[in-house]
Amino acid sequence: MNLIKLSIQRPIFILMVTLFLIVVGGLALRSLPVDLYPEVSYPVLSVRASLPGAAPEEMEQLVTKPLEDALSSLSGLTSLRSASREGNTSLSLEFDRNVDIKFQEIQVRAKVANIRRSLPDDLSEPIVARQDPDDVPIIELAVTGARPASELTKIVEDQIAERMRQVFGVGEVELSGDRRKEVFVEIKPEALESLRLSASDIIQAIKDFNGNEPIGNLKGKDRVWLLRSPSQIGSVSQLRQIPIGRTADGDPILLRDVAHVSEGFAAVRRITLFNDGTDLKPAVNLEIRKQSGENTVAVSNGILAAVKELNQSLPSDMSITVTRDNADLVRTNVADVFETLLIGAFLTIAVVLLFLRSPRATITTGLSLPSSVITTFAVMSLAGFTINIMTLLALSLAIGLLVDDAIVVRENIFRHLQNAKNTAAEAAYLGTKEVALAVIATTLTLVAVFLPVGFMGGAVGQFFKQFAVTVVFAIMISLWDALTMAP
Repeated sequence: MNLIKLSIQRPIFILMVTLFLIVVGGLALRSLPVDLYPEVSYPVLSVRASLPGAAPEEMEQLVTKPLEDALSSLSGLTSLRSASREGNTSLSLEFDRNVDIKFQEIQVRAKVANIRRSLPDDLSEPIVARQDPDDVPIIELAVTGARPASELTKIVEDQIAERMRQVFGVGEVELSGDRRKEVFVEIKPEALESLRLSASDIIQAIKDFNGNEPIGNLKGKDRVWLLRSPSQIGSVSQLRQIPIGRTADGDPILLRDVAHVSEGFAAVRRITLFNDGTDLKPAVNLEIRKQSGENTVAVSNGILAAVKELNQSLPSDMSITVTRDNADLVRTNVADVFETLLIGAFLTIAVVLLFLRSPRATITTGLSLPSSVITTFAVMSLAGFTINIMTLLALSLAIGLLVDDAIVVRENIFRHLQNAKNTAAEAAYLGTKEVALAVIATTLTLVAVFLPVGFMGGAVGQFFKQFAVTVVFAIMISLWDALTMAP
């Protein structure tokens, strides 16, 4: 039994299948992530490392040049750019658009690990990262309060930032405008010279006496004790008592003998001010980034809920204000495209009614719109797509195409109904059978036009993949409606 006969002889079965697809699509719509654009990965990797206090020339010779020599032999590398600045270096590696950037990231990490021993010991561990649009903060918060900056910073770090990191989907919370406590060790040059010591002796002594090192284990009859050497410095007074060396007479030389040790705050390098509408106030700013691939709107909603909760529990003089929310842009643009989608559907049905001049035929034809669009959400969910401007644009474009097949089938059925010799079932079968091949050919022609767009390479191809495939999904489902629901 072919599909057309089945749809006519078993209408309840076909109706249940279509309703099932609509229900699945509706459930998928509720769980689909919402974002502004499709997820795109660029074939660019960056390598960053820092060595505090090193001049740009030292960074070039000691760090940048060895990294360039090691990474320049990578396969698929099209360009390598580097920049050496005071205390830090950065390299940007661009690869051919056809390479697997995840595999290349593994190769870069391996190359960096191989030469790590030849790099300065004090160099921070080199960071290898992909260029990711998700690195842009999705929300920025300003925390203000009538209290010293140091106390405000501590509350932000211990309570607010920690709570934000617990929100599902949050990847990183970065603070600015904060003031952290620091310990200053100001060396006395005359004392060093008289005792024949160097600045490196002081640095090494502080490192040796400010650690928590494992030193082995102690075995007993029935148990083993792990031993460690806890020597972390807990106060400025303890730091002053660190032995640096010994005099010629054998007396210990303490840090206080060769340096002034004091506690204070880090130098102000960046000031954050918040305008609450009446005055500019010092503030601590939080930039919150989401994890790659997470739903921007869902993460934003979670953060906003946490902000509301914190504002109720914080002291009365403190408040958290959302200064920027990129999810608002997503919500606005998605809502605009949804509105366009609905207007397009309404105008399509109006045009069909104008030319068919039959409310019943218009309703029958218009049924292909919700079934095709809603069912497409289920296929989008299976494909790992998101609701974004490109997928909604694809559905908006497809609105005018979805009813084409149903109109052709419906009009031919109506022509056979005018023949008094044909029953409704016969008219439905003959009318659909006559144009079935033409309808299939028309649908496959549209598929042949849009599907190749989804196979484009590079970042542009990733951007348009969801657009092309969504159009194809919707058109294929409309073909199902034309050959089943219409007859």
